[in-house]
Amino acid sequence: MTPADDASPTRPTPIERARRWLRAHPQTVPQTIQELRATSRNSPPIAHTTITPTLVQGPGASADGPEQTPAEWVLAPDADPDRRILYLHGGGYVTGSPGTHRNLTSRISAASGMAVLALDYRLAPEHPCPAAIRDTVPAFAWMTANGPNGPGKASAAFIAGDSSGGGLAIGAMVKIRDLGDRQADAAFTLSAWADLTLSGKSWQTRADEDLMTSRAFTDRLIEWVLPGGLLTNFPLISPVFADLQDLPPLYLIAGDHEVFRDDTARLAALAHMMGVDVREEIYPEMPHVFPAFPDLPESKQVMAKIGEFLRANLPAVWAERPATDQERQHEEEP
Repeated sequence: MTPADDASPTRPTPIERARRWLRAHPQTVPQTIQELRATSRNSPPIAHTTITPTLVQGPGASADGPEQTPAEWVLAPDADPDRRILYLHGGGYVTGSPGTHRNLTSRISAASGMAVLALDYRLAPEHPCPAAIRDTVPAFAWMTANGPNGPGKASAAFIAGDSSGGGLAIGAMVKIRDLGDRQADAAFTLSAWADLTLSGKSWQTRADEDLMTSRAFTDRLIEWVLPGGLLTNFPLISPVFADLQDLPPLYLIAGDHEVFRDDTARLAALAHMMGVDVREEIYPEMPHVFPAFPDLPESKQVMAKIGEFLRANLPAVWAERPATDQERQHEEEP
């Protein structure tokens, strides 16, 4: 049965409600960054959360950035503060914040039983590429040594992100590997934007199905993200062109009705070719970052699978704790 099979005239299905939300908030090509951010601020949230975050003043410091990069800890009830996930929000590198993605980070914390550190990295055009990478790498190092309760070594450390944050997560791990620093134990991405050359075939084959993103809109983002002279195939921001050898296990998720579909497929193929333990799942009929829509059955399935994936990749010495009641509830959801 497809997500639309149980439609009725009186009660739209979860996927139709998601599509209605997307149609009601089209991404028109903005003339200025102020226009785009105003539109983003005025859009109603997809879903609300009841988890109150804990603000953090300073996870790490980048060489060319502020002494402290803002962030927030998000902990579901019973989450283990020593098991930590650095989460990188989407928004095309020019919009978004931990606050806009609190629905996702709260549900990820609940599904995994782990603490989520949502990073408020610097945005373009004020801070073009590679500012986001330079904020993310030290923030991950900071997270491995600091938790929601203060200084303390992480028993497990992961990286994740959606859309541009997904590409940023992969690029950050490439940089961490090159520096020889402590690497993430595993990572997952949701609809990663991993190719700023926009050369994936899904830009043509999925253009009519994608209700969120257009080529003209994305071209405008790229103008803001990349300073003059920096190529769109720069590996740390377009990791489909990166050397992915020796990266940790990856779980790459996307919807089939999005123009970024092939970014995930190509990342998975490249990672597999380079010997990385990679798991790829592309969900039929699903839109960009569909796990953000909590009513979708597929969203609930993904959350449960994310929790399973992260726990399966805990360092062996820390893997003995049984799942909490909340984690088991997510695993049992259809």
